[in-house]
Amino acid sequence: MSILDAFHHHKCVQVFNDDPNFKTAINADFTKNKATILYGINGHYHNDRLSMWHDINFITTGCSAPVPRHLNGTGLLDNRELQTLQEDLFDVLIYTPGKNDIEILRFGAGKDRSIQI
Repeated sequence: MSILDAFHHHKCVQVFNDDPNFKTAINADFTKNKATILYGINGHYHNDRLSMWHDINFITTGCSAPVPRHLNGTGLLDNRELQTLQEDLFDVLIYTPGKNDIEILRFGAGKDRSIQI
């Protein structure tokens, strides 16, 4: 996330981690970068959501796991009937240059949506 933040805000960043499972040593200079991040898009969450972190918009889409029991009926993915189209889910995101939105077409559990950009 600190690399995304540095890229978006045109800063330098140093990331170091000596954990044996995730060793990392990154130095990056984005001060001459002119681009910004329109949206960060990720999946494997138990509900759909829009959020913002350090001025970066994020689109989060549901996890394909059909029964996340730890949510006790509160998540988009709870109580999905197995062996039906609602058992799974995935999104197709469509950005059309010149339009001010991103269309999100849902297959399976949930519904289509559109996000203004």
